Amino acid sequence: MDIMQLLRETTNYLKALIQLTRITAYSQFLFVLIPSFSLVNTNTALSLSAIIMMTIPFFFLLAAGFTYNQMCDAQSDPPEKNPIAKGDISQRKATVLTLTFLGIAVSFFLISYTSVITFVVYSFLILLWFSYSGLGLRLKETVLGVFVASFGFYVAAPLIIFLRFSYFSNSVLCLLLFLFLTSASREIHHTMLDFKGDAAANCRTFAVRIGWKRAIVIKYVLYSLGYSFILLNSILSGNLILLSASILYGVCYFGLVAVEVILRHSLKSLWTAGLWIRFLNKLY
Repeated sequence: MDIMQLLRETTNYLKALIQLTRITAYSQFLFVLIPSFSLVNTNTALSLSAIIMMTIPFFFLLAAGFTYNQMCDAQSDPPEKNPIAKGDISQRKATVLTLTFLGIAVSFFLISYTSVITFVVYSFLILLWFSYSGLGLRLKETVLGVFVASFGFYVAAPLIIFLRFSYFSNSVLCLLLFLFLTSASREIHHTMLDFKGDAAANCRTFAVRIGWKRAIVIKYVLYSLGYSFILLNSILSGNLILLSASILYGVCYFGLVAVEVILRHSLKSLWTAGLWIRFLNKLY
C-alpha cells in the first residue's frame, strides 16, 4: 500500500467518523454552554481548563449517543446519510466506538463532577440518549421524542453545571425553560422537514403521529412560550440592553413567522413562495 492510498483511506475514514458522530452539530451544544458558564462565573471564577474539563463529558456522551443512533438507523437510513449503511464503518467498529466514547465521557464526568445529584442526572441523561434511539424503547418515534431530544441536547448539560455549583436564580430558571421550549420547537420543525420521507418509511416521528397542521401550531406555541421567559427575565433584570435585544429578537423572529404564514396561505401557487419558504426553513 503506497502512502497516497493510505492517506486517502485515512481521509475517508475520518470523514465517515465525523458523519457518524455528527461533530458538526456540536456548535449548537456549545452555544447553550456559554450562557451557563457565564452565569456561574458571576459567583465562582472559572479557569479555561476547568471549563474544558467540565465540557468534555458531554461532548463524548453526544458522540456515543449519535453513534448508537446511526447503528439503530442503519437498516432504514439511506447510505448517503449513514456511514454504517454505506459500509464505511462496520456495526462492530461502531459498537466499539460507542463504548469507548461512553467510557471517556463517564471517566471525565467522575473527575469533574463529584456530587451525587449531578451523577444521578447524568446517569438519567445517558439512559435518555440511548433509549431515544433504541434499548427497545426508541423514544424518537413517540410524541415524547422531541422533548427528550430537547432536554438531552440543550437542557441537561446546563442543568448539571448549575447543580455542580449550586447556582440557581430567576435567570437560570428562565434560561432552562427558554432552552427546553424553543429547542422542542426546533425538534418539531426537523420532524416536519423530514415528514414525507418519514411517513413513507413508516417512521412515526412527532409530525407524522399528530399531523402536519397540528405540528405547525405546536411548534409556534412552544417557541412563543420559550421566548416569553427570556422576555420576562429581561424585564425582571431591569437591564435595558438585554430588554432591547430580547425585543429586537422577538420582532425579527415573529416577523419571519408572519411572512412564512402569509406565503403559505396566500401565495402557495407561486414559485417565489416556494423559494421563500425554503429560505425561511434554512434560516430557522
